[in-house]
Parts: sequence; structure tokens; C-alpha cells
Amino acid sequence: MVGWLLLVAWLLPKPKTQASPAASTGTDMLIRVMAAESLIFAVTEFAPSLGPRLSGLITPFPIYTSVLAASIHMRQGAAQSAEFVHGATVSLFTPAVFWFIVGSTIAAWGVGFAYAIAICASLLLHWLLLKVLRRGSPT
Repeated sequence: MVGWLLLVAWLLPKPKTQASPAASTGTDMLIRVMAAESLIFAVTEFAPSLGPRLSGLITPFPIYTSVLAASIHMRQGAAQSAEFVHGATVSLFTPAVFWFIVGSTIAAWGVGFAYAIAICASLLLHWLLLKVLRRGSPT
């Protein structure tokens, strides 16, 4: 998974401009909620035929990124939508590291210690990624 994330992060276009965010309206928020809920309903409906691994894999990232990327594209344009997708893709390293640590240490070290180490490592990685993204973004 980390290899795929590295490849996607490398292939995505780098953001060139920084736009000021447009104010959200109540209608905009309602459309986003309805879009996300319909996607969640579809995944839930087809989960038995997809199986637990595939339905778990496609649930978080595609749902929130597709809804938010479309909303950002509509309100702020393609460049800001691409910037969001780039940031969202880079941020996926954090849960990948979290679940890797939990999965590889829980049997040997127990639940409490495995989760404690995973949380600390994830927070550190997310902080480092935030520093890298802020350094690379135009101000």
C-alpha cells in the first residue's frame, strides 16, 4: 500500500497556486451531505457481494475525496481540487502506518501497547507530512 501511495503522490500534479477559500452555503453543505450519504448507502448495499476487505478498502478514501474534490472544483476550480487530492493522498500514509504497526505488533505486545505505539507514530508522521506539505506550498 505504501508503494502505491508513493507512486500516486509522485504522479499527481504539484499545486501551483493558492486560492482563498470561498464561503460555504447551507445548500452547498446539504448537497455534500447527500452525496456522501448516497455513496455510503451504495457501499453498504453492495458490501455483502463485495466482501469485507474490498468494501472496507473503498469506503473511506473514495467517498470523502470524491465528494470534497467535486465540491472544491465547483467552488474554487480545478487547481484547488487537484491540491486537495494531492494533500488527501499524502495524508493516507498516516493510517497506513497506523494499521501496519497495529497489525504487526498487537499479537506480540498486546492491544494497549500496540495502539499506543501506533498512535504516537501516526501523530509524528502526520506532523512531519504537514511540515513537508507546508514547505512545498506557495504562500
